[in-house]
Formats: sequence, structure tokens, C-alpha cells
Amino acid sequence: TWDAQATVLRNRVSRFWKGIGSFGTSRVVARNNIVKDCLGWGIIATGQSFLEATNNVIFNNGNCGFANWGEKGDPLAATGIFANNIVMDNGWRDEWVCPQVGIWMLGDSARFQIAFNNVVANFAGNYRDISNLTGINGNVSFNPMFVDTVSFRLEANSPLIDAGDTLLTDLNGSRSDIGVWGGSGARR
Repeated sequence: TWDAQATVLRNRVSRFWKGIGSFGTSRVVARNNIVKDCLGWGIIATGQSFLEATNNVIFNNGNCGFANWGEKGDPLAATGIFANNIVMDNGWRDEWVCPQVGIWMLGDSARFQIAFNNVVANFAGNYRDISNLTGINGNVSFNPMFVDTVSFRLEANSPLIDAGDTLLTDLNGSRSDIGVWGGSGARR
């Protein structure tokens, strides 16, 4: 929060009030995390912070999966990149800190790159206060075909394998998978 910097890499964040957030003027890089079963949001950006959230699984959080709090048109609002994430099954708890959706864009969507995410099966819809991004900038809405919801590995025939941002690669040099096992920060 405030003027802090954090790199959040390969963590399991679960059963807290809220997941991972960037506030104030902080800079946060969140890669290859599993954020699940928190009461409020999974990942949030607000204030004048910068957030890069890539290759995360945001699953079964009480309210929303990802939120950008701010005011549309505010030149100092949060900025960042939200790419290659799986946002699924969020919104099982009565609305508290955000609506029961996958992505809530209260802030200015022009200041946040949202691309190559799989947003699917969220309680009150996949998007709120932003257009449905399915089919735009590589965003999709598929059953990810997890092997299980502990490791969140993808089955061999998952539509999310080699479906991530074309500028990001997996450890073997192939196009990044969407989710926690994709990108250069994935576990070996």
C-alpha cells in the first residue's frame, strides 16, 4: 500500500478477507498465484498504483475475481496489465466489497490492459461496468478443464494451452498457457 513495491510470485492465497491488492502509489507484480476462497475480491488495483497480474488463477472468491476501483476519466487512476489469468466461479457471498462478478471495472478501462484471460462461470456475470470482453483482445470464456482444483493444472486437451498472450512464453519457449502453469514464472 501507499508507496510500496511487491513481487508476488507462485503463492497460494486463500481463506483471507481479501486476496492480492495494489493501493496508493504502490507497484505490484503478481504472477503465477492461486487466489481462491477469499471472502471479498481475488485481486484489486486502486489509487494511483500500478498492477501487473499475469498467469494467475482467481477461483471461488466471495465477491469478485478482479476489481479496478477508481473513477473513469481520472488521469491518476490505477494502471496496469491483467493478462493470461483464469477468473472462475467467483461471487458466492452476498455483495460486500464488490459485486459478484469475474471482472469489475469501476476505474478507467482505457488505463488497464485486459487481454488473453479466461473469464467464466462467475455468479452474477463475467463483467460489470465494462463491455463483455469475450472474443476481444484474446479474452475467452471456456471450461478450463482443470485436472483438479488444488494444483489447477490443465488437462492435455484444454483450450487454454498455448492460448495466452503471444508476447509471453512458457518455460519451454512455446506460447504461454493461460493460468498458473503458464508463462516464465510457472513452477517447473
